[in-house]
Amino acid sequence: MASLEDQTLKLILAREEKRLQGARKAMVMELKSKAPVDTGETRRKTTSPRAATIGLIWYAVMEATTPQAVYTDTGTGLFGPRHAYIYPKVAKALRWIDKASGAPVYARRVKGQGQHIGWFSETVKSWATLLEEN
Repeated sequence: MASLEDQTLKLILAREEKRLQGARKAMVMELKSKAPVDTGETRRKTTSPRAATIGLIWYAVMEATTPQAVYTDTGTGLFGPRHAYIYPKVAKALRWIDKASGAPVYARRVKGQGQHIGWFSETVKSWATLLEEN
């Protein structure tokens, strides 16, 4: 027969795990709301596939599994870790289709993107801090 202390500890751990599972779901919802949207792929593939406890330590895995997720979180070109323009490697110019006009755009160099820097890493850090404090 389990002691009163063991039963109390089990109840506390079960309550905390339920509370933290709710926090995990809320964190995924916040990440999805902050994910940059072009095609919606990054938003769809932002998940928390698993969570577990190790003794009294609770952890959750957060993932954004698209190739562009890292680049949108850290920035590219002048806004990224290298702080340099992006140049074409083979062709004389970079080329893409402008979404507004549908016309092709050519450029010898581009600044890169930085408008979504930290959407994933900063959200996870803020939640970790919040959970540690409570």
